[in-house]
Amino acid sequence: MISGANSLSPNRETREPPERDLERGSAEMNFQFDIFLTALGLAFVLESLPYFLSPDGVKRILEIVRDTSPSVLRFIGLFGIITGLVLVAISRLAV
Repeated sequence: MISGANSLSPNRETREPPERDLERGSAEMNFQFDIFLTALGLAFVLESLPYFLSPDGVKRILEIVRDTSPSVLRFIGLFGIITGLVLVAISRLAV
């Protein structure tokens, strides 16, 4: 270990992928908190950009949303969920 390195954070160059034993039907899954925090932080940045760049535009859009029927809003929400899941699946398959 390099002197002065934090023993709690893994070395990114030497991190091994999780071992998988597919023949026995078990797979180890390690939760990577650093990636989770990065994704959460990026979501906050992207969600906050419209409020910072164009607060009046956000107010106009929210007025439109207020007048939109619940069924249309549910469809938009479902579309967003499916799109997000497809993007996550594609990113996991690309690794």
